[in-house]
Amino acid sequence: MNASRCAQMVARLFEPPGTRYWLTRFVILRLLGIVYLVAFLSLFYQLEGLIGSDGLLPADRYLDRIRAAQPDGATNGALFMLLPSIYWFHISDGFMLNGFFSGWAYPFA
Repeated sequence: MNASRCAQMVARLFEPPGTRYWLTRFVILRLLGIVYLVAFLSLFYQLEGLIGSDGLLPADRYLDRIRAAQPDGATNGALFMLLPSIYWFHISDGFMLNGFFSGWAYPFA
């Protein structure tokens, strides 16, 4: 490998972002957005039946069992560090649907 070839390779490392592979990046990110869209759409139809208040494994009872297994006085912040979830602070079917709608909006961002 000659010196000019090495210099070209090093120069490519410092090119401004977005000048190479823009079409590949564009296509892959759009396809990933479609995957997220399908995943959250699937969640919409299954949310209440699986983890809703009358579902197979209700999320509120699941979090209550985890809270009961912790030492007394465990705060929501400590529980969040153990099992990161926004649902430690509030949980209801409507709040979970709001989480779905915010996740459904990500592919369009």
